Amino acid sequence: MKIAAAVTENRPDAVITEVFEDAAGLLIIETDTMTADAYVEEDLVGALDQWQCEAILCGEMYDSGLFEAIAGLCVTRYYAGGLPAMEAAQKMMDYELPYITDYVGGHGCDSHDDGERHCTGECGAPGEEE
Repeated sequence: MKIAAAVTENRPDAVITEVFEDAAGLLIIETDTMTADAYVEEDLVGALDQWQCEAILCGEMYDSGLFEAIAGLCVTRYYAGGLPAMEAAQKMMDYELPYITDYVGGHGCDSHDDGERHCTGECGAPGEEE
């Protein structure tokens, strides 16, 4: 499976930024071999689609449009700010990272007009109707 890590520089041991928008680029990681396959500095959303990434390891997101574009690709977002990319990838595989269900200041996956929770996973985090 391919995933992306929003990192400070083009190195497998680079750190994931605390804020997604501060990332220098995306490190594309193949989780089957835990190797870095590529590094992308431009059109990060396009790169997620091109590399068919299933997840992104990043810090908090403040840009609502960017968040929505990534969520629209059905890419699951995991909070891994401050962790080295490969360590974060392993933690994701071990189910040790929290999901990012909304951008900072957003209403969150479980906010709805009727006051009830209806998370179906559409926000990028697995869930079931409650």
